[in-house]
Amino acid sequence: MKKMLMITLGLGVCGLAQAQTVVEMTALPGTQLTGTLQSTSTITNMTVDVQPKPNVRITSQALEDYRKSFGAGLNPPATTTQNIPATLQVLEDREDGGIPVQMNMDIPMGAGKDPLKFSARTIYYPDGTVKIEFDEVSDPTFQKMLGGMKDLVNNPQLQAIYNKPWTPGESLNQSVSLPFEQFTEGLPYRLTGNFNMNTTTTYVQRGASQEYIFQVNGSSGLTEIRALDDKNNIVMKIFMDQVKVSGENRISEDGLPLFQKTSQSMKMTLIMNMPQVPVIVKTSMNLAVDQTIRWQTVLQ
Repeated sequence: MKKMLMITLGLGVCGLAQAQTVVEMTALPGTQLTGTLQSTSTITNMTVDVQPKPNVRITSQALEDYRKSFGAGLNPPATTTQNIPATLQVLEDREDGGIPVQMNMDIPMGAGKDPLKFSARTIYYPDGTVKIEFDEVSDPTFQKMLGGMKDLVNNPQLQAIYNKPWTPGESLNQSVSLPFEQFTEGLPYRLTGNFNMNTTTTYVQRGASQEYIFQVNGSSGLTEIRALDDKNNIVMKIFMDQVKVSGENRISEDGLPLFQKTSQSMKMTLIMNMPQVPVIVKTSMNLAVDQTIRWQTVLQ
C-alpha cells in the first residue's frame, strides 16, 4: 500500500514538472516579422455642457456661440479605426548576452502631416530581464514623452514573462503607476496626478502551434488628473473612472510575439476652465479602445 502511494505521489510530481513551461528568447539573428496594428476607438454616451463661470455675466447669444464652438449637442464619429504597419527584426546578439529585437513603425500624425517614424529595440537577457531602448523621433513633444516612458517600461517589477517557470492557470498580480507629470513634459499644459492600475497576468496553456498563451486583466478606480498653466492655474480636470483592461498575448515557441490583443474601456469626464474663456465646459463620454496585431514571419 505504501509503495503504491509513493508511486502515485511520484507520478503526480512528474506530472507537475511536465506541466511547467519556460518562455525563452531563442529566435535567430536575421529573423523578420511583419504585422499591422489595428486600433479602433469607440465613443458612446457623449454629452457636452457649457455654462457661464460663477460671477461672470455673459449674454445669451455669446453663451450660444460658445456652446456651438465647443460642440455642445453634436455627436462625434462613433468609431474611428487606424491601421499602422510595423516590422520586427532580430539583430545580432550583444556582448552582454542580450538578444535585441528592432521594431519600426510609422505613426500617423494627422491630415497634412508626414507619419512619425518610430523605432525601438527590445533586448532580452538570459536572466529574464527585458530592456527597451527608444530611438529619437522628429517630434519634440513625442520625444519628451518617450523620455518619461523609458523608466516605466524598464521597471524590473513589470517584467515577469521570460525565463520564469509557468504552470497553466498560474497568475501574477502587479500594480502599475503612471505619474502623468513625468510623461507629459513639453505639452502646452503641465499634467499632475497618478494613474494606478492593478493587473493580473495568467498563463493559459500552449496553443496549437506550441505558442505560449497569456491573458491579462486589469482595473483601476477613479483617477483625477489636473492640467496647469504656467501660473499654476487649473485649466482642466480629467476624471477617469471604471477603467478596465483585458487582453491576450501569444508568444511563439522561439520567444517572439505572435499575437497581441488589448481592450480598454473607461468613463471619462473633462472639465475645462481656461482663464481667458468666460465659460466652463464639461464633457462626459464612454471610451473604448481595441488594439490588435498579428505578427507573421517573413520568409528568407
